[in-house]
Amino acid sequence: MIIIFAWAMSYFSFYLLYLSSDKQKKIVSVSKLAIIAQKPRVFKALAFGLFFTTFILLSQHYSYSVAFFSFWIFATPLIFLLVLRNNQLKSKK
Repeated sequence: MIIIFAWAMSYFSFYLLYLSSDKQKKIVSVSKLAIIAQKPRVFKALAFGLFFTTFILLSQHYSYSVAFFSFWIFATPLIFLLVLRNNQLKSKK
């Protein structure tokens, strides 16, 4: 159960960081999530707080060194999935 929470919080944290980036400010400001574009520092702090909470959950389930590596094992495919989901990939023909 802790692993599922860690995965979900990591995904949500990366997604918050993606939405609060400067490149996405224009797109987010006209959507339902316009508050993220208005207060990006708050949401970046929330995302890093979720990262820290994820690390604490994993370190309680495993030891600290295993939690550090398992956090990055969770993070790598999540970043890859976010990149694939949010980039419109088109073939060059």
